[in-house]
Amino acid sequence: MKIKYWIPLLFLSAFFSACDNRPFHVLSDKKMEAVLFDMYIAQAEMDNNHGVFSDSARKHGLLNAVLRKHEITQADFDSSLVWYSDNLEQYVKVNEKIIQRYAKMTEDLKTQQLENPEMLIAEETAIRYPVKNQTFFLRETDIPQNVYAFQADTTLHESNGVYDLRFNVLGLPPEIRPVVTFCVQCQDTAIVRRDSIRGNGFFTMSVQVFSAKQVNRLYGSIYFPETDSDITLFISRFALSKKLQPSK
Repeated sequence: MKIKYWIPLLFLSAFFSACDNRPFHVLSDKKMEAVLFDMYIAQAEMDNNHGVFSDSARKHGLLNAVLRKHEITQADFDSSLVWYSDNLEQYVKVNEKIIQRYAKMTEDLKTQQLENPEMLIAEETAIRYPVKNQTFFLRETDIPQNVYAFQADTTLHESNGVYDLRFNVLGLPPEIRPVVTFCVQCQDTAIVRRDSIRGNGFFTMSVQVFSAKQVNRLYGSIYFPETDSDITLFISRFALSKKLQPSK
């Protein structure tokens, strides 16, 4: 008796599969939305950082970082674009989802700013220290012994307060979790914090110095427990700073 029920189900499955003319290798709507969303962000980064992306190799490096993040190849993306261009109704639906996603991201940011007013004035209420690079790539050749070192390119003459490390990362594979070490060097001691980068996006760390001891130096490192010769990370908005105390 059970066979009688299974046979119609098999025919229904075959019918709905035949109705979808999407080839197997074409990215699903949800996947295409995610990839295009990051591609648009990458394009915005390139448009806003002409100096960093002055040559095609660096542009390709950033776009490849997006592909790696989503675990697809250039051929996968290109063939999917061709299919979507021939199926404009699906393409329009995907882009409508992307627009909705941007709108939600903007609203979420506004909500965070309302809940945390200090985000609105973070730039104006912080002392930013010079660093070697604010926007850069990290490849295997850039990280000898799996460590990328950074520091503030100045000698500090500060005292107690909150010191921040901030940057945005793109292209991090899900299986790799780099460990970030952030050090605030005082006259006779160093305050150290460690945390791991759990995914692509914005990363921040803070170290608070309670005593009146003089702070001389900010430095640290990004340690990769394992590397891949194909890994290319894009780091942007890298900053070391100290929060200013609000005036009374």
